[in-house]
Amino acid sequence: MRGIHAVEYVVTKNAGNAAGGVRFHNEIGSEYSKQINFDFCHKFHMEAVSLFINDMDGIAYASNNEINVSARVFKC
Repeated sequence: MRGIHAVEYVVTKNAGNAAGGVRFHNEIGSEYSKQINFDFCHKFHMEAVSLFINDMDGIAYASNNEINVSARVFKC
């Protein structure tokens, strides 16, 4: 029997007014990112997942339950 559990999903935008950060906010948004990650989080029985949108080099990396994505990816 499977129990019911909730996943805490937090989106933090650290990119300020960088073009990619603005585009993420306007075209993707926190709510949509929660929707696309919902099944993934429950599949691996995670209690909490944090998504960070940062103005950083590279594309993305994950560590434990944290996903870091470069705002520069959304700049196009």
